[in-house]
Amino acid sequence: GTILSGTVTKETPLSGSTGGVRSLGAQRVTTTWTLKPRGRVMARLFIEPGPGYATWLPEGSDSPLGLGSSQLVRLVLEGENGGPATVVPTRVRVRLVEVSREKGISLNWPRNGGTEPDLFFRRERMDNVREVRNAGQEAILEGGTTQWTLPVFSNDYGAFGKLMAEAELPGGVIVSGEVRGAPSLDRLALPKDDNGNRIADAWERAVGARSTDPESDTDDTRPGMVMKGDGLTLYEEYRGLRTVDAPHRRLDPNRPDFFFIDDARLVDVVQWESITGFAAHRLEWPHMRLGGVVSPQDKAR
Repeated sequence: GTILSGTVTKETPLSGSTGGVRSLGAQRVTTTWTLKPRGRVMARLFIEPGPGYATWLPEGSDSPLGLGSSQLVRLVLEGENGGPATVVPTRVRVRLVEVSREKGISLNWPRNGGTEPDLFFRRERMDNVREVRNAGQEAILEGGTTQWTLPVFSNDYGAFGKLMAEAELPGGVIVSGEVRGAPSLDRLALPKDDNGNRIADAWERAVGARSTDPESDTDDTRPGMVMKGDGLTLYEEYRGLRTVDAPHRRLDPNRPDFFFIDDARLVDVVQWESITGFAAHRLEWPHMRLGGVVSPQDKAR
């Protein structure tokens, strides 16, 4: 192959003063380069979702470790035509990008939750890893093999992000990852989200969501309601919240929700729901965010 090389020299005028005497001059910079062809890269790096990917939903956790749920991802280096790779990488770099940073782990919990990345790697839960850095958003895996399996952890019920990977071959050649079966995609969505609205497709199918717009509010109207909806967006119903009766509950985007505080337990929730058609959720004061509301004013996005 052809080797390209060249040299360029550029002079830049300088001005300044020393001891009150002004001096003029020029700075000369010479740049030389040589470009040598490395040959064709005969390898492809595939990103594959692990078992349960189609139905996986992110979760949050109150534990100090902050490990809600996890999804396995597999990386496979193959030859260009699908056969075994004829070279092994020196290392593999995996990154999480476009990761959500919601406040807390759900709409209303904890009351003063932080905004750390909602998806991340944990070194102590990974094999063949050299380093995890950037708040768990990047992992450097050992080379010397052609297959890797790694878990991605969530700590928010509305967590979302994408995974990218690249393998470094001997000589510094970089092979960028591609999603298996979709060569035009260089990143895998977590959770599975084919419509790109940052909500798990599995949940949308399970609840029969009428819209794919994460900002939509299409709950059925009930007698006495002035307008359609209950003030919670599709994304907020998906992310869910903590109530007295459940540490976490995702909501029904087709049924209006009503939240109330009833320390004395005077309300018969089942009877109230049958009469009104609303989904009723009993809260306690610690479930209320600062400002006294659950939503819609309390958006962390």
